[in-house]
Amino acid sequence: MRLLRAVRAWAQGDGSGVLRVEGPDVDIAVIDAVITDLALAWPAVDKDGNKQSMDQRRFDALMDLFRRVEGGDDLPWVRVRREREVGIVVHVDAFFGDGPGKDAPGELRGLGAPAPIDPVSAAEMARDGIGACVATRVLLVDGEGVLQRTIRLPEAPPGGWTRDLLVGSVRKALPDLPSLLTESYQPTVAITEHVRAVHPRCTSYDCARLASRCDLDHDQAYPRGPTCVTNLCPRCRRHHELKTRGLIHTRLHPDGSVTTTTLLGTTITTRPEPMPGHGWARPTRPCPQPDPGELGEGVMRVG
Repeated sequence: MRLLRAVRAWAQGDGSGVLRVEGPDVDIAVIDAVITDLALAWPAVDKDGNKQSMDQRRFDALMDLFRRVEGGDDLPWVRVRREREVGIVVHVDAFFGDGPGKDAPGELRGLGAPAPIDPVSAAEMARDGIGACVATRVLLVDGEGVLQRTIRLPEAPPGGWTRDLLVGSVRKALPDLPSLLTESYQPTVAITEHVRAVHPRCTSYDCARLASRCDLDHDQAYPRGPTCVTNLCPRCRRHHELKTRGLIHTRLHPDGSVTTTTLLGTTITTRPEPMPGHGWARPTRPCPQPDPGELGEGVMRVG
């Protein structure tokens, strides 16, 4: 698979210019994440005391980066993001090229809304990532596409994954998986990964911020509401504060959908993106804990 890779620049004729970068969506997502990290480290107020929009901060921080590179400076002040935000999600059948789900499109997650990818390209990109030692996770879902568990796998064996090796690794990991419910306010790593797998971005109807850059908000306030995968969803800081101040009211449903009611009484319901190879999920029981003897269906995330 060969994709266009190009950087072009041109003047608008009014004193402004355009820089256009084209390339694989995975690489563009990385560029976008780095620019956002630079912008978050950039002052929110300029030297004249004017508040800067996020777009202005992104441009100014990026321009500063190029000026520093041009001048030979290093960038010790830039925070390195250790959590990989971009990943390919693909049905196991599509990854191995056989089985009833072999024609299911994959997804790119980490660049706004999840973007569909044809199954052949998704499988190829996932194999490339595994070959480069990128982390692999298996998302176990039931027949309706309801996420049951997320399982981090060890590094792929030489030659990559076969179906038998993959299933064997998942079966080995199942009995020791941590609970998806905790008595503390702070969610565990397992809970966090599960919630972000269901909701890859802010659950507000008008926000595309990545879940990894959001708060995990108790839909029903703690301790009345538990710290559990069915009571947590990612909300960006702005929407989290709107809910906390009572300016919006939300309800997280068992199927992962979120109903938001504004002060004017307008009600909007959003649903999480279905897993590759599945349609919209039905409601599930609270805090799912799969039977180790029943693996269900597998969806892989590489990255």
